[in-house]
Formats: sequence, structure tokens, C-alpha cells
Amino acid sequence: MSGAPHDGARLTLLDALEGTYVAAVLDFLHREGVLAALGAGEDVVPLAERLGFDAGALVKLLEYAALRSDLVERIDDPRGARFTASAAYRESGTAAYLLDQYAGAFGPCLLNLQEVMRAPAEAGRFVDRARHADAYRRASTGSNAPELVALAGELGINVLLDVGCGGGQLLAALAESSPAFHGIGIDANPAAVGAARQLLAARGLDGRVEVVCGDLAEVGVLLSEERRASVDALAAVSVANAYAAGYRGRSVDDFLRALQALFPNRFLFLFDYYGRLGAVGDEPVRFRRTLLHDLAQVVSGEGVPPANLDAWREIYRRTGCTLVAHAEGEHDGIARFLHLVQL
Repeated sequence: MSGAPHDGARLTLLDALEGTYVAAVLDFLHREGVLAALGAGEDVVPLAERLGFDAGALVKLLEYAALRSDLVERIDDPRGARFTASAAYRESGTAAYLLDQYAGAFGPCLLNLQEVMRAPAEAGRFVDRARHADAYRRASTGSNAPELVALAGELGINVLLDVGCGGGQLLAALAESSPAFHGIGIDANPAAVGAARQLLAARGLDGRVEVVCGDLAEVGVLLSEERRASVDALAAVSVANAYAAGYRGRSVDDFLRALQALFPNRFLFLFDYYGRLGAVGDEPVRFRRTLLHDLAQVVSGEGVPPANLDAWREIYRRTGCTLVAHAEGEHDGIARFLHLVQL
């Protein structure tokens, strides 16, 4: 039964077990720099020696990865086993992003499910924040939110606070779009703050954009009243979903009310995704990327975000916010949205 063909919507037990092993091997090869080195043309044996790995065992891992994934390719060579990273790994940051995000950052939560299920409000302590920062450093979709950048330009936003700024891509895009723009980023992940500062400095934008380490509760301390008064608008890209579970008074409603108290009547650009776990209906294959992320949110204590615009309208009604405009779109199995909200 466990190895029988399936309908495409559900994995057999063998599928699931094999996927567990394949993901673990690929994450190891990525994390240790093996895939990058192979993609650059390095041979397996000297690579294993350089990294301190057993060459025979590494060859077997690569053989398996080449047979059962699209990230490793075997090169026929009469002199011995040779491998390279496939174009799927080399030519796009998506594969590295997925490994950093779901295997690296949220994987430890899966390894500690018993503790997570007993105290989900504490599950965030298992998230690997360094790998999470790595993921968003590589992110392309949503990280610089081109629709948001365009709308901010149309509205003449010159000073913006990016709440949960991650790797700083949005702030960089805004600063590059207008010489008059000045930005402030805040993120509770020190690794993300470091990545954002590095990106901004590399692009020569650190004179107009400042990034500080802290969470929403610290904004009132980290930014003076005068500094807060200078802010024209706020952005929250993939941040509100972290409040979906509502543990310890940290609901989406609380998130919006906190912003209202600090920045009354300002515009908020809310860029996020609609959750599907529990609301996917008969389309699990179409939304499998969303379901994967929903589960990652559950095991990290963040919860599944609202599933549609009506649910968000109700949140805005409860909190006294006004939805001014909205746009929606689906890409790679994730339904994303941009809401322009007046706090």
C-alpha cells in the first residue's frame, strides 16, 4: 500500500520517506558549499579532501542526489565519478532559497515537534535565524515587491519605515527608484540586519537608509518621536503572517493596533500571502508551495494567515483601519497580495 501509485495530490509513505532523505542530502550539499563548488567545476575527490569529508561517502550521496533530484547531474567520465550542480541550482537563487528556508530555517522545528506541539508559542526558538536570513538574502519574489515600489513612487513617499525589513531588498529598491527617498528598516533578526546593512553599503545607499535591530515592541524606544513623525508610510512584507496564530497577545489585530498607536493615519503597504491549509478545497497540487509554507508557519508557532480578502476586511474593520486599495496575484502556487491600508 505504501508504495502504490498515488493521485498526484497526496504522497505515498515511500514518497514521503524518500523526500525526507533527498531533502536532507540536498541541504547538506548546499549548506557545506558542495553544490556551489561542483557548479564552479571542482572535482569530487579534491573537494572532499578540502572539506574534510570521506570521498567515497560523498560520491554515494551525490550519486543518490543525481538519481533522485534535479539539482545534481552526473558527468560521464571514464576516469571516475564526476558531478556538477544543475542549471536549476546554478542559474537561479530559488533552489538555494527553498533549502535555506524550509530545510535550514524551519527544519529544526520539525526535529522538535514534540516540544512544538506542547508549547507552540515557544516554537520560534527552534528557527535557525541565520539560515532564515540567508533565505531572504537570496529571495527574489516579494523581497523587493515591485508593485509596492511603483505605488510608493506614485504616492510620493519619501520616508518609509520597513517593519521586518529582512535583507533590505525593498529599501534598496525604493532608494534606487528615487534620490529623494530616505528609509528606515527594523528587524529582530541580527543576521538579517547584518545582511541588509551589507547590501545597502554595497550599493552606496547606506547614507540614505538606516537599519536597526529590534522588534515592533521596541520601535517607540529605537525611534524618537521626532523620527517617527518624519515617516510618511510603513511597509510590512511577509511580516503580518507571523502574527496569525495569535499567541500571547500577538495577533494580526495587535500588530495593526501597535502600528496605529505609533504611526496614526499613516499608509501601510501590507504585502503578504493568503493561507490555504484548511481552506484549499480540492486543489492541493496547485497550492502545494502555499501548503508547505503554511505548515512551516504552524511548526514555528506563527500560524496560518487569513485565506482571502474578506477575512482581511474583517480584521481592518475590527482595528479601525481603512483598506484604500488592493491587488492580488498568484505565482508558483502562492496567492500574494498588496494592500494599501490607512492606519
